[in-house]
Amino acid sequence: MRHELVAHEPGAQQSRSRCEPGHRRSFLRFVPSFILRTTLADEREGPRAGLHPWFSHPISFSPPSSLPPKDEHYSRLFTDPANPDAPHPSLASLLPYLPDPVSFDAFLSDLEHNLVSHPSSHVGEIGLDRAFRIPNPPHVVADKANPKNSDLATPLAHQLRIVEAQVDLAIRLGRNISLHSVRAPKETVDMLQGFKDSKGDGWRRLHVCLHSFGGSPESAKQIQKGASRSRPLSSSSSPSPRGTASLTHRSPAAHPNTFFSFATIISGRSPHFHALLRAIEPDRLLVESDYSHTREIDNQLWDVFEEVQLARGWDADETVRRLEDNFRRFVTPLDERPPPKKSNREKKAERRREDMYVSDENEEEDDGRGDEEARART
Repeated sequence: MRHELVAHEPGAQQSRSRCEPGHRRSFLRFVPSFILRTTLADEREGPRAGLHPWFSHPISFSPPSSLPPKDEHYSRLFTDPANPDAPHPSLASLLPYLPDPVSFDAFLSDLEHNLVSHPSSHVGEIGLDRAFRIPNPPHVVADKANPKNSDLATPLAHQLRIVEAQVDLAIRLGRNISLHSVRAPKETVDMLQGFKDSKGDGWRRLHVCLHSFGGSPESAKQIQKGASRSRPLSSSSSPSPRGTASLTHRSPAAHPNTFFSFATIISGRSPHFHALLRAIEPDRLLVESDYSHTREIDNQLWDVFEEVQLARGWDADETVRRLEDNFRRFVTPLDERPPPKKSNREKKAERRREDMYVSDENEEEDDGRGDEEARART
């Protein structure tokens, strides 16, 4: 079977790649267990474990015994952009159709129970979404003149608080994470950096899959390598004058525990899809269907496989090998993974701590010798 692969980006050259039926079988043979865990939620593999940002609005951070009334909960969550002390003007018509508040403590307890009961389950998908709007009720949507969605958006601070609590649970149980991010590139980069800075090795030893990644090539590079910054060659801390040579520094492997997964049905919408695929380091690249109809999952996976092959210039055998190696590394049990890599800054901080410790020991030894000499003289 011969497939002709044509680039979707303007100016890209056409490319042909011979893909035999054996390549399709080789590629698809290593994905079923992953699909069951993350897409089908098959009972043999475990339930979907995590709260998607689309369904975060019912969450209340009040204790289960003191949940607020429904109108109070949503009035605090959805406020008027012009007056934060007042409810959103659209809330009144939607309130009867919104679910009752749910205690986050109770949800986390159920989530932990599901994860413990199904050791192969990952946490996800969880994350941030600035595009999602609460859907309008059916009788409103029935009129084709009305929009499908309202103008109510769950505040990002609310979403972030929910994400962080689930991340803490994933760290405690040692589970990988499937991360959703839509129209929140800066917030996602800041969130990842915050987790890295505050949660230490517990965070770094997990693998995080940026699911159906739709960010820009630049944001992907920033997550992989960190923000670049320039400084003058001179040791002076003052800004360099125009024309002064400078060095560009980029923190190495800013987030080495992150992987990027792509699906043509989502990521493929971008006219820069191939540029994005090329921006991903080869050992971080994953693929998925992100499709709900099970009969089409294999076809969707094959579509993105061909796009990866064309964008990266790999032949079919190399594409199969690389994607399989990446998938197997992503699901490697924690106790079989190498220790997390540390940045140069972290290594320097450790050396400083070690030097301080050695210095303290030497001082104690010197004090001890001084006491002995004093006793000998007396």
